[in-house]
Amino acid sequence: MLKIKKITLFYFFFITINCFSQNNSCESFKNFVSQIKTEMTTVSYINKSRIIDSLMLEGGSCFTKFEKSYIFAEMSETIFELDNYSNFVFEYTKKAIENDFYNAVFLENKQNQWIRLNCPEEYNFLVHLSDSVYFSKYKSVNLELAFMLRFMVRNDQRVRIQYRNVDLNDETQKAKLEKKMSTIDRINEELMTFIFDEFGYPGYTLLGGEHNAASLIFHHMSIDFQTKYIHLLENAIYNKELYEDLKPLIDKVLYNKFGVTIYGTHYSNKPKEEDPQFILKYRKLLNLKEISWY
Repeated sequence: MLKIKKITLFYFFFITINCFSQNNSCESFKNFVSQIKTEMTTVSYINKSRIIDSLMLEGGSCFTKFEKSYIFAEMSETIFELDNYSNFVFEYTKKAIENDFYNAVFLENKQNQWIRLNCPEEYNFLVHLSDSVYFSKYKSVNLELAFMLRFMVRNDQRVRIQYRNVDLNDETQKAKLEKKMSTIDRINEELMTFIFDEFGYPGYTLLGGEHNAASLIFHHMSIDFQTKYIHLLENAIYNKELYEDLKPLIDKVLYNKFGVTIYGTHYSNKPKEEDPQFILKYRKLLNLKEISWY
């Protein structure tokens, strides 16, 4: 029976690859990979993973490194949901990083935090791999600043993921994590104050692909800190040092500080403000540019 299954699998591989080789349609490759991902089950994920690997190899030129990295990252997460003991979780995380999924936040995802807690040597390997891929791609970054922010991002995300996964009825654990979160945010705010005062917003020139690291942490800082420094994020966007829609964050800061919003985002149920004088008044309070140019 096992031999028959192996022959059947080989035959499926052969037919599939030949069909796609003859057609040579990148769109077909991508659609088929997407279809197989959605069909994965606890029983089938090993074989389907191998099929996807073969398709990615056969149609390699159809996928950019960016696309490959996201496919492998999604595979890691999907397989973890099906079988968190699978070696494939580690292998696909590794493949994602090797294809430039080096962002510090990735290793704080639930599947990789499971690896951290249960297989620390493997997790440390992934951290070193992530750092080496990042620094080899951006050789001119400020190394000390990059290491500091990647470390800060990992701490920021790790405690929040723990908090989101805690039992809602476990008040003791929730209180413990809230205290830990508060401590991390306080330390990060002290470090961010130094960074912003020393460098301005640390964007693409200083950090390459981690240009959004400080922005992620910024969301968890105190309202006074956000009020004081949000104009640096706007300047960074204007100078193409940061790529982000700042409107929701502006509304968040205005709502928490003054109880108003101007862009009608989800921080209040108010519609977008139409009065230009009202908009100008509150943008000035945040030291933002007189008009919104983006």
